[in-house]
Amino acid sequence: MRAHLAGRAWTWAAVLAFPGVLAAVLGGEGPAGQAATPPPTRAAPPASRPTTAPAPPEQLVPIPLKLPQPRFSGLPKNIPPGVRVLVAKGPVKPRPPFLAPKGVANVAMGKPVTASDMEPVIGKLGMVTDGNKEAAEDAYVELGPGTQWVRIDLGKPFRIYAIVVWHEHKNPLIYHDVIVQVARRKDFADGARTVYNNDHDNSAGLGAGRNWGYFETNEALLIDAKGAAGKGVTGRYVRLYSNGNTADDLNRYTEVEVYALPAGPASRPAPLPAETVRQVERLVGRLGAESYRDRRGASAELEKLGPHIIQVLQRYAEHPDMEVRTRVGAILAALRKAAAEDE
Repeated sequence: MRAHLAGRAWTWAAVLAFPGVLAAVLGGEGPAGQAATPPPTRAAPPASRPTTAPAPPEQLVPIPLKLPQPRFSGLPKNIPPGVRVLVAKGPVKPRPPFLAPKGVANVAMGKPVTASDMEPVIGKLGMVTDGNKEAAEDAYVELGPGTQWVRIDLGKPFRIYAIVVWHEHKNPLIYHDVIVQVARRKDFADGARTVYNNDHDNSAGLGAGRNWGYFETNEALLIDAKGAAGKGVTGRYVRLYSNGNTADDLNRYTEVEVYALPAGPASRPAPLPAETVRQVERLVGRLGAESYRDRRGASAELEKLGPHIIQVLQRYAEHPDMEVRTRVGAILAALRKAAAEDE
């Protein structure tokens, strides 16, 4: 996280107002392309042929986010050396309401928390989800130095639209290597989604991030997890990393809120066509071929078939041939990751 400061003539105002929004703007993609020309209008079907009415658009409302009281006024005059944070220019404006589907609520309240440091220096892990987000001495849990994480178990899968994070915010500190992930499994294997990452140099070993550092304030870091399709990200577990801050090497968490809706029961996948099943069987047979080129080609073809073959491919996860077993495991991991990204 400790990189060179962007040398631009910026003011401090907008970072304090939009810590999360700023990162999302800088880390996002370019402007959207031109809208496609609509197809020509087609005649309505005969009355005797019933049609299905399109689903009404989902109603979006502001999430019920209540901010704690600010503990400081004024702006920092100097950024500590070696810190990567971008400060935007412009007047201070309130952050606009974050919109999500009607019924979204903070599902993290009171949920159990575990951590990489199960013996905090100060406080208890339950403070992360106890609802107290004020900047007070007895409102945060303090973990040891270096890269640490906290993990929230939501109890069941939810479709998550926003995650709001308060580290200690008595002073405008900058936390290093802030990474937030969502997963269905508590070990975060097979399809974990990273929804925020400002570890630009991959010092935490979870991949280099594109988000920028930000100042801790009462406004918190608000992470937009809706995705391009606006459907949110599905998971039961939320894990948050940090690696000290600009004041010291310790990691303090005041509160985390997760705004979501129940994910609902998972639908059973439709059975694959017989020809596809036979194709998977033939390709699995080639995974143990003598030729490395054949083995590599079969792996590539199986991945190209897509996540819908997982139900068949997982039959070979315990194959007696170690080469086949290893390759099947790697392909399954890639397909599950792709399936999670498509949600």
